[in-house]
Amino acid sequence: MYDNELISGKLRRWSNYLHKHNLPEWEQLPDFGLYMDQVQTLLAQYLSFLPQDSDEQVITTSAINNYVRTGIMPPPNRKKYERIHIAYLIMICSLKQSLSMSEIQKIIPSGLSEDEIRSAYTDFCPAVHRFRELLCGACGGGRKGHLSGDGRRLRRRCRDTELCAAYRSNCKLFKASHN
Repeated sequence: MYDNELISGKLRRWSNYLHKHNLPEWEQLPDFGLYMDQVQTLLAQYLSFLPQDSDEQVITTSAINNYVRTGIMPPPNRKKYERIHIAYLIMICSLKQSLSMSEIQKIIPSGLSEDEIRSAYTDFCPAVHRFRELLCGACGGGRKGHLSGDGRRLRRRCRDTELCAAYRSNCKLFKASHN
């Protein structure tokens, strides 16, 4: 049913790429306002590890506007997106690979302060790193033709990793807001 050799090869290539990729830390995110097209360019660089078709954008203008309209993230300040917006978008784009928008909205509630988003983002980056290690391990350490487990098990493990990391971040936010 599945071509394990093909899947294994694709996962090895992605694994090799992921070894070289890291999300920017909070302090590395721009601390000045960016316009929409600049945000899209920046996110394309930060999130280049996400699987997508060659002609597909990491995020569209419509998607960003929809996140603001639905309250998933705060609106820009005079059409400029700041560090807090970039952090929201990195987390949203990463999580939406395996979670629904309603699940993401529960994990990253709206109306958070910059300190709360900084804390969530700071917890999120190592979780993505752990996900990368999980994926690299699932590829059998790069051995040709080896894929440990099937695709469903890998997707389930990845989703569980994301959910656990998001849950830990959300618990910290909940505790901070109720102290």
